[in-house]
Amino acid sequence: MLTLAGILQRRQDLNAASRCLEMAAGDPDASPQIRERALLQNAILLNRMGLEEATSAAYQTYLREFPHGDSAAKARMYLGLPEPEMQPHTAPPPPPAAPRQTTDPTKQCPACREVMVKRTATNGEHAGKQFWVCKGYPASCKTVEAVG
Repeated sequence: MLTLAGILQRRQDLNAASRCLEMAAGDPDASPQIRERALLQNAILLNRMGLEEATSAAYQTYLREFPHGDSAAKARMYLGLPEPEMQPHTAPPPPPAAPRQTTDPTKQCPACREVMVKRTATNGEHAGKQFWVCKGYPASCKTVEAVG
């Protein structure tokens, strides 16, 4: 239908082109992209034809169905509507980074004989410093040793 509407526009049959665009926009099987394009093109065509009330109605329909569409700002400008206030985007905080750790199979926990893991402190007064911690920490063993 969009192709036919384009052909009709080039032949200056604007009424028929507008009807094609209305049909395309009203087709329940049409993809959202096709519907958005048809609604917008029809509003532009109606404006070109000098039909102000019909143009306003078409832009209102466009905004109702696609309030964040690519041409929503153009539609609001035509209708004299203000831009919607942007809600501050508060992204959720990133998950805490897993502490860097390396396992040294030769280093054993003196308390339980499990393998010790080398980690780097990520916060506090020891941030950036490395330390050894038992692989069972904190569930079964609480052994922590300084590196070096």
